[in-house]
Amino acid sequence: PSSDLDLAFSLPDDVPAERLERAIRDAAGATLVDLALFDVYRGDALGPNRRSLAYRLRLQAPDRNLTDGDIVAVRQAVEARTRKLGAELRA
Repeated sequence: PSSDLDLAFSLPDDVPAERLERAIRDAAGATLVDLALFDVYRGDALGPNRRSLAYRLRLQAPDRNLTDGDIVAVRQAVEARTRKLGAELRA
C-alpha cells in the first residue's frame, strides 16, 4: 500500500515551483510514486515576496510496506534539500 505525506513550503517568489518539485523528487528518491501540488497561498503571514506551495507526496516501496521511520526519513531528506532553495517547511 501507499502512504501520503502532505507538506507545505514557504519559499521566495523567485524560486520556480519546478525547481522545488525537482528537489522534492531528488530527495524522496525511488519511494516517491506521485507528487501533486494541491494548494498555493500568498498572504501577509508569509512575509513579503514569499508564497506557500503545498504538495501531496505518495510514497510506496515495491517490495514491502513503508514504516513510520521510512516516511520520517523521506520528510527529513525533503526538508534538508528544499532548505537549500530558501524554502521553509510549514506543515
